[in-house]
Amino acid sequence: MKDRKAKIWESLFFLTSLLVLAPVLLLLYHMWKWICTISNISKQIYLSENPEEAAARVNQSALEAVTPSSSSQRRHESLCPAGQSQPPTARTSSSASLGSESTNLASLSLVAPDTPIPFDIISPV
Repeated sequence: MKDRKAKIWESLFFLTSLLVLAPVLLLLYHMWKWICTISNISKQIYLSENPEEAAARVNQSALEAVTPSSSSQRRHESLCPAGQSQPPTARTSSSASLGSESTNLASLSLVAPDTPIPFDIISPV
């Protein structure tokens, strides 16, 4: 009888510890995925020839990822992207064009430059 009760308590303790550890492990896994994603984006921007353009592309991708849209609208955009109607701009090295380009990029960004971004970590349970 004593052995049976001990085994039951051991099983209950094991199941309880799994219930406590599972959300923690899940949270750590998602944090690791976010850290890897941010690291990959940073490397992509840092290693590109034009960091401002790469940052603008990443920003646009992030906007598209969080903006809800209907499937028909997405199909239309994939068949006829909005950027095709505009002629490509020539790259120049003048400081005036760099200033206006950085102003355009700043107006497109989700967060003002040099603003720290706080990350709220919320447990899924």
